[in-house]
Amino acid sequence: MIEFFSDTDFIFPEVSIVQIEPVVQQIFTDYTKQVNYLHVVFMDDEQLLEINKEFLNHDYYTDIITFNYAEDDSIEAELYISISRVKENALTVGSTFQNELFRVIIHGVLHLCGYEDNTETLKNIMQLAENKYINAIVSRETI
Repeated sequence: MIEFFSDTDFIFPEVSIVQIEPVVQQIFTDYTKQVNYLHVVFMDDEQLLEINKEFLNHDYYTDIITFNYAEDDSIEAELYISISRVKENALTVGSTFQNELFRVIIHGVLHLCGYEDNTETLKNIMQLAENKYINAIVSRETI
């Protein structure tokens, strides 16, 4: 269902895949989404900036861009993630790189499930959902 790719020297550790995959599957289950495929692609800031410019006409750095190519309500999607931006975000918010990466992946998956974050209210609602699923990862670690 989920495949990870890297256009940088970053390698997503197997232990991290084991932690995040069940949570992503749970999100799709919670929102009754049929997943045909989900590709998570890691890249650097400049690569993601080019995608942001070309496809969204945005000339600024971002941590993630989410595309769903399905023509129905299913998921046939790609998440493009800037590893550089995730590292910077982690430092800014005082989080670990791994937890921030999990948050960004969950953020993209929530977009695929219909969440928006283009107003402060919607952003707050989305952050509550992100926290719920991040806490699910922490709970799994302590079991």
